[in-house]
Amino acid sequence: MAGFYLDHLSVEKGLSELTVRAYKSDVSDYVSFLKREGVEDPAKITFDLTVTFLGEMESGKGRASRARLLSAVK
Repeated sequence: MAGFYLDHLSVEKGLSELTVRAYKSDVSDYVSFLKREGVEDPAKITFDLTVTFLGEMESGKGRASRARLLSAVK
């Protein structure tokens, strides 16, 4: 599924390769976080888990990076 999303960003949205790589990294970080939290089923992802992830990841990031991170996990 993430592959389709990344293709969409590249082909449909025309984002640069570097930007697509950053989105890929954000999605990968989110999936790793969910696995650490014991979440394997996407239906079990909660708002609270997502807020916790964003809080952990946003520290020290610029405004554009924080916006991209939020977009990647939506």
